[in-house]
Parts: sequence; C-alpha cells; structure tokens
Amino acid sequence: MGATRTGSPGSELTPLPGRATGDGSGYYVYVVELDDAVGPRRDPRYPAVYVGQSAVPPRERFRQHKDGYRSSRYVRRHGKHLRPLLYRHFNPIPTRDQALAAEQELARRLRNRGYTVYGGH
Repeated sequence: MGATRTGSPGSELTPLPGRATGDGSGYYVYVVELDDAVGPRRDPRYPAVYVGQSAVPPRERFRQHKDGYRSSRYVRRHGKHLRPLLYRHFNPIPTRDQALAAEQELARRLRNRGYTVYGGH
C-alpha cells in the first residue's frame, strides 16, 4: 500500500494494515523532528526526522530520549518535538515484530517523500 500525499510537509500517511485497536496497549511507532544542526536535508522543504518504535507511548519515549534513557544521540542532541500527524494512525501495533516492520516502512515512506530520516532500522 502506498502513502497518501497531499503535498504539505505535515500531511498524514496511510496506515499500514494489521493495526491494533482497543485499549492502547501494544507497541508504537513515532517520528521526532530534528533541528537543522543534525546535518543537511535531502530536500529543503522537509525537515530531518528520527523514526523509532517502542513499547511505551510516543510522548513518554520522546522524554526518555531527551533524558538520555536508551536514547538515540540524534534525538537527545537534536530532537525538537514529535510529529504525530506522520505516525498516529499506525498506533497502537499489536506485536514487536509488527512494530519493527512498521518502523522500517514508515521510514521508507518518509524518505520517499523527501524527508531526511535517521533511525527507522
């Protein structure tokens, strides 16, 4: 399934199939916008971002990165804020394997749109 593109940098992407529903338990993918000091952008219209996955909700995981807990150096040093419009329709995800696959797919889709992507492995 391809990503939906409306042309604006903050527009949403189409969710992956197999998305969990229910009480919010499970795994999550998230996207953090990075400041320009992280390095050059692939496309000046789109910021650099970090894509990750976690068993904790995105806001809490972002806080962990900034506090240095199991953090990416990119997010710890350059993380500005979460970009929920880019990931919220993917969450929650029922299994870790599906979350890892969703992380890779989301990173691929964002790269294809012109974002400079860190993480997403």
